[in-house]
Amino acid sequence: MIECLPISCSPDAIPAPRTFATLAEVGCRGLELRFSCPDASQRRQCFLEMLDLARSHNLHPASLTPTELDLFSLCHPDKDRLEQAKLTIREYIDLATDCRIDFPRPPDANPLSDNSIPTSQSPSVPWCLPLITLRAPRTSMERLLPYEQSFNTLFQSLKELACDAEAASLIIALENPAAGLLLSPLELREFIDQFNTPALGICFNPVHVAVLGDPLDWLAILDGRIVALRLAPSDILPEHLRRRLPDPAELRSAFLRNTVGNVILNEEETDKESTLHINGNHS
Repeated sequence: MIECLPISCSPDAIPAPRTFATLAEVGCRGLELRFSCPDASQRRQCFLEMLDLARSHNLHPASLTPTELDLFSLCHPDKDRLEQAKLTIREYIDLATDCRIDFPRPPDANPLSDNSIPTSQSPSVPWCLPLITLRAPRTSMERLLPYEQSFNTLFQSLKELACDAEAASLIIALENPAAGLLLSPLELREFIDQFNTPALGICFNPVHVAVLGDPLDWLAILDGRIVALRLAPSDILPEHLRRRLPDPAELRSAFLRNTVGNVILNEEETDKESTLHINGNHS
């Protein structure tokens, strides 16, 4: 297992070396790097500094999470902004390739039926870290296009990016939206299956699902397409969401039992950030 914690980075705020030393002292071995660097050259410089600090403390980047864009940036009606979003994600794929570590599917992963996941996602396909995790906004996207057109634009954008990710043996993890598009587990399942590639998966956020349906039902339907799970402690959530969410232990158990995912992101009460737990052969 690699236990990972989030680190935020911008050109004006590189975490101090002591931060990395503290993480290492508490047994952390992995990081979720959250960047806020619209400029590509600044982002790469930040990344290289972070990577050097991480490696000097035996820490490994396990997820790169852009904060300057989200999933719906890939269906923006402005063509220039859409192309810029795709370019930015390609730059993140390049960064991930620079720090990639092999991460094969755990040997004890549950076997899946032929209909559980796209046929190209077999146990022989290598999984490499870090993930490229695309967050979904909690509120409705600023949709200026009709639903179907937004849906098709998002599909085409991800189809292009999946080719780059698959060539790098990396996975783009899409967080399930709480509003806007893909608001049914059946629609999201069919959406992922159409790509027929191991390079796209789902970062399952049960809080987003809680406003739409039963998280355990969604998790069972999406099964092997889920590569990551995001959890939040109940005491940082509004009461109406707490009532709709299963116990975190139950969600964890269902995730490990029904999916081939190996990343759990925990929203920590102390810093309201995410913790990644990676199950695998690295320690």
